[in-house]
Amino acid sequence: MRWAVLEVARRLVERGLLARPDHVFFLEPQEVRQALLDAADVRELTTRRRGEHRWALENPGPGTYGERPGPPPPMDQLPSEVRETMGAFQWTMQQMNGSAPAPRDGDAHRVSGVPGGAGRYTGIARVVLSEAEFDKIRSGDVLVCPITSPVWSVVFPSIGALVTDTGGALSHEAIIAREYGVPAALATENGTRVLADGMLVTVDGIAGTVEIMER
Repeated sequence: MRWAVLEVARRLVERGLLARPDHVFFLEPQEVRQALLDAADVRELTTRRRGEHRWALENPGPGTYGERPGPPPPMDQLPSEVRETMGAFQWTMQQMNGSAPAPRDGDAHRVSGVPGGAGRYTGIARVVLSEAEFDKIRSGDVLVCPITSPVWSVVFPSIGALVTDTGGALSHEAIIAREYGVPAALATENGTRVLADGMLVTVDGIAGTVEIMER
């Protein structure tokens, strides 16, 4: 289906109705059809949509709203079968989402998280906030990012270590890091804010910590 849409986009570009073929993915299906059949010029529309998309990426908003709900209620009053099922579900979610330890007072040279991939590695930190910044990554860099998704798998062969703001032992980043043998510290909560491009850092994937060697 993607190839078919790109062929439509190619024809729209030839007719001067679309600036670039990949801009077609900022249109709704009915808008693509209208452009193809009725010669509707969609260049202005796609320009506006691309701007809205960039704004949304640059302004993600807070991670949560309102007060934190606190720990889940006790399950003592539930039947034993339900307690076992809910306990297993709760454990799985904790392993996927992770929970960073409380920061230690006065520790300005260390970022703490949870272990994600065994090993220890020293390299240059590279803060990457979205897929649009993949071109910043150099071979051997310590990738520092909010979270990863399957799209990020392409960069794992190039990096020396991984640091994320979120995640846990069963999260995507932990699984891929272990597959590639990349040391990883996850769920640091503030890794992308404390660490900066060019810092020399040491990632300890067993302890889940990042030590700043040179700023």
